Amino acid sequence: MIKTIEALLSNKPGVLDRVVSVLSRIQVNVLYLHVEVTEDPRYSKIQISFKENNPAEFELVIKQLQRQIDVLQIDSLTDN
Repeated sequence: MIKTIEALLSNKPGVLDRVVSVLSRIQVNVLYLHVEVTEDPRYSKIQISFKENNPAEFELVIKQLQRQIDVLQIDSLTDN
C-alpha cells in the first residue's frame, strides 16, 4: 500500500539529509519527495510517499522521524 506523510521541518542545513537518512536506514522505498519553504522562512514542509512493505513500517517511519529534533510535526495524508 502507498502511504503519504507531510512533515514540518526546521529550515536549516542538514535537516533534509537527516530525514532522508532515516528513511534509508529502515529501507523505505520512496516514490515521491517534495520539499518547499513555508510562508515563514524558518520552516520547510516535506511530503513523502512510499510503498509500505509491511503493516508495521508506517508506524516505524513516523516514530523514527518524530525522534529527529528538527521535525516539528508529522501528519498522515493517507487513510490508515
